[in-house]
Amino acid sequence: MSDRRLLPPVALPDLVSVVVVAGADAAATEAALARIEGLERGGPRVETIVVVPPDAAAPPSAPARRAREVVRLEQWSGTGAARNAGAEAARGGRLAFLSVDARPGPRWLSAAVAALRTDSRAVGAASKVVAEDGTIEFAGAAMTFAGEPRALHAGEPEEAIEDHADEALFAAEAAMIVDARAFRWVGGFDSELAPGVEFADLGWRLWLRGFRIRYVPESVVVGRAWPRPASEPDATRHAFGSLGMIYKNYDEARLGRILAAAVLQAGRSRAGAAAAERFTAAMPALVAAREAVQQQRVVGDAQLLPLFREPLAQAESPSAEDVADAFGVQQEFARHRIAIVTPDVLRPQMAGPAIRAWQMAIALSQEHDVRLASTTTCELSHPDFPVSHVGVKEFKELEAWCDVLIFQGHVLDDYQWLRHSPKVLVVDIYDPFHLEVLEATRDLTDYARRNAVRIAAEVVNEQLVRGDYFLCASEKQRDFWLGQLAGVGRINAAVYDGNENLASLIAVVPFGASDAEPRHTRAVMKGVLPGIGTDDKVVLWGGGVYNWFDPLTLIRATDRLRHRIPEVRTYFMGMQHPNPKVPAMRMGYETQRLAEELGLVGKYVFFNEGWVDYEDRQNYLLESDVGVSLHLDRVETAFSFRTRILDYLWASLPVVATHGDSFADLIELHGLGVTVPPQDDAALEEALFVLLTDEERRAACRAAVSRCVEEFRWQRTLAPLLEFCRAPRRAPDLVDPRQRALIGDPLLHSWGAPTWRDTLGRVVDHARHGEYDELVRKLRGRARRLLFPDALGPGGWGDAEWPRG
Repeated sequence: MSDRRLLPPVALPDLVSVVVVAGADAAATEAALARIEGLERGGPRVETIVVVPPDAAAPPSAPARRAREVVRLEQWSGTGAARNAGAEAARGGRLAFLSVDARPGPRWLSAAVAALRTDSRAVGAASKVVAEDGTIEFAGAAMTFAGEPRALHAGEPEEAIEDHADEALFAAEAAMIVDARAFRWVGGFDSELAPGVEFADLGWRLWLRGFRIRYVPESVVVGRAWPRPASEPDATRHAFGSLGMIYKNYDEARLGRILAAAVLQAGRSRAGAAAAERFTAAMPALVAAREAVQQQRVVGDAQLLPLFREPLAQAESPSAEDVADAFGVQQEFARHRIAIVTPDVLRPQMAGPAIRAWQMAIALSQEHDVRLASTTTCELSHPDFPVSHVGVKEFKELEAWCDVLIFQGHVLDDYQWLRHSPKVLVVDIYDPFHLEVLEATRDLTDYARRNAVRIAAEVVNEQLVRGDYFLCASEKQRDFWLGQLAGVGRINAAVYDGNENLASLIAVVPFGASDAEPRHTRAVMKGVLPGIGTDDKVVLWGGGVYNWFDPLTLIRATDRLRHRIPEVRTYFMGMQHPNPKVPAMRMGYETQRLAEELGLVGKYVFFNEGWVDYEDRQNYLLESDVGVSLHLDRVETAFSFRTRILDYLWASLPVVATHGDSFADLIELHGLGVTVPPQDDAALEEALFVLLTDEERRAACRAAVSRCVEEFRWQRTLAPLLEFCRAPRRAPDLVDPRQRALIGDPLLHSWGAPTWRDTLGRVVDHARHGEYDELVRKLRGRARRLLFPDALGPGGWGDAEWPRG
């Protein structure tokens, strides 16, 4: 069904080639050409390509000063094929398609070209079309779910509409300007389609391949947007084209119910029934055309459906709404499919990443169809969304189902095929684990540590290169991640244009506090745990014990404080991470050993050797008097976000924390507690003494915490993610091959200059030093690049290499 002829390379990038298909009236054609050639003065350079059908008279020869080429067709295969033939003869970097009866305004070309020059994301410009009587023919694109092209504001007086530049799914047949290389890239017009439908199909396929079309209201032509079917055969061809277009272009998840509704609706008219019969007969060719489109798409339907504008509008069928309702079509346009995948365990005992994924699922499920999955372990369920464990097969099914995939940690590295997914990938990078690994690997051998640090950096860079949208936890983190995004080439013109603050690329989504207030449901420490009385003062360590934290200072401060406050008790909520893949760290062992040496265990210091259930944590928080968060003076501290502090705020606990991270600034600014220098036993002892003995100070802190926590409710902190998921989009630089070719592949940095001589030298070097793990990983990266050359960075571009430079 698709005309896949390849167009020749562009010779003159600054030239606009205007393609006109001649009509039966040679004089009218010549008048149209004269209007086009008159545009040269003061505007872009223009050449005119006249396509002459077999039964039409050729226009008179042009004066020598005019750049005109005549393409004579030997047979007629429709206007789409005629325009493709004109485009083949074009030398310009941009193609302009103009109907022979359209009268371009004085700024038709100049305004369109200027708009494309200022928006690096767009390759096509849709002109405004105004009728002879001053009413609107086309002021933006719309389309029904069944593939019927429509025009926004059609029939309204031009002066009555509020007109502004916007994205458009397609342009009117009367006038369109498009980058010649992009037109070539998608295969040109589908010559099987009826006039009007062929432009909608071209626009849809451009969007699927990562290109954008911009409606430019300053670019005006006078005429008709597209011809109306004048006979029943014309109406049949038009209806057949709509069915063929939607069959080719909808994704697999939506095609079934939408196509069924469209065919049923078409069958209610004589022309539609004939079109449905023709559609069935043409199925073998349509299957091949669909496979070609779907294999090449890089953008999912979730990004394109909002561009339909009027998916349920039907002018000719009053029962269309009933058909759409019966097949659930409206739901396809109203709700998105969102998958959230965490490498952490989903069980009653959950750590930060799993908690964050769980809360995202709860919030997003209020507006969308959500599925939550763990690649490790799942023991939970929820009434509002499915929760499951996924292996490779289940994960691929989940990816095929969703419009948006939100993930954390090493998911992309573990499932490399995700790099090639056309779905919107949202990367949750609230935890800069490549900084944590610097401290976490201190006990490894030199080689193992170097390898672990390098792998962590590589995993992060792969995420930054592929992600469409990123979530971090604080403004300080955002600055850090912007620097790293710039380092891998993700801050570029395509991302910058239209979003100069880069809000469309990365958002601050802090860890949140539960929206419901905590309620004490059972006694867990005071009066229950041997050694902790009902009137004791409990200092709570609210999370795990890792190498970048400083629990040793808390143990020493407790040892000092017990002489001043005999009833002080320090409780560690979790010593063993619930995820079995997270190993026990040296700091946990040293903490327990120091407490034993000082004779504090079971008297003043208590350890929960397991992990407190997520739904039971409020009981520990509400029985505590002060929450602590202490860390060492490390680079990880500067960009961390201590999730345990959110639980302290949730339970209105005064907080004692170490200087140096974003929460310390918040504590000092709002009076939420006390901050202390790193590894200062005396300062920590004094801070705890004040908060445990000064009732007025502790009450003031609790009041401040109660006010501050409202800013960190999950519903508020997740607001940027909720807003993005209402209109999810692929990152423009990842889907536009003009920009994607300039984004570096992080795997290449491991090899240096990407030549086989360099590769061989490094292979020998690694083998000589016995670094076989390193060698295997680098060879795997090189193999991926050979097998998937168009995944990231410069490389092959399928059947037509994209010009660079």
